[in-house]
This record gives sequence, C-alpha cells and structure tokens, in this order.
Amino acid sequence: MAGLLAALTDLRDSRVHACCINSAPPRSEVPPFRTAQEQLAAMFGCHDPDLLTERVSALDFDGRRVPIACATLLLEGGTDALVKPGSQSAFREGNTNPRSCLKSWPDGEQTRGDGTVLLGDSQAGSSQPKL
Repeated sequence: MAGLLAALTDLRDSRVHACCINSAPPRSEVPPFRTAQEQLAAMFGCHDPDLLTERVSALDFDGRRVPIACATLLLEGGTDALVKPGSQSAFREGNTNPRSCLKSWPDGEQTRGDGTVLLGDSQAGSSQPKL
C-alpha cells in the first residue's frame, strides 16, 4: 500500500517531481490477513470492518481521471503474491512523462532484497533516462 500512497501523494503535491512505486495495488482493499487488517484499522482509526473497507477503498487510484504527471518508476515482481503482475500498468495510465518506465523481473516477489541491485545494474551507465 505504500506505493499507492506515494502515487496519491504525487497527485496532491506539486513539489513531487519523481515517484517510485514498488509492487503496489492501484485499487485498495482490506487484505484477508489479520495483521494487515489490524494495521489498517490503526491507520484509519476504526475497527468496524464495513467502515474500514469504505475508508480504504477511498484510496483507489484512477489514472484515467487524474494521472500522475511526474516521472514514475514502477517496480514489479512476477511472483508477487499480493500484487498481480501487470496491475502496476494502471499507474502509467495518462502519464506522458518520457522518463516514466516499468521494471519487472519474472522471479521477483513483493519485496526483493537484491531488487535494488538489479535496478541499479540495469540503469548504471545505460542510456535509459534517470528519474
């Protein structure tokens, strides 16, 4: 959800000139995991499941309605159990910044310890635009 919050922050704060979204769902929902539910309940200040679902869904991202304007780096793992491969592309909808790009790795999970190294290696010394 942190990547979704980064995207929403970009939409609301003109000081943001680049955004990195790492395996985030563009549509928010309360996950079926107890610990995640407890964290969201604390974050939103409510324990009623219906009210929590309503508050969390208010964070849904729709790039067709309000696109991210700044350079955006999307990171996506092919074996991510929480965010389906391909769903990150929703953050690119309407984004015309030429520096925006999607980086994915087929064996990547939700978070990957060496993902930064892979990303750094792929961009170090290359002609790809930097964010």
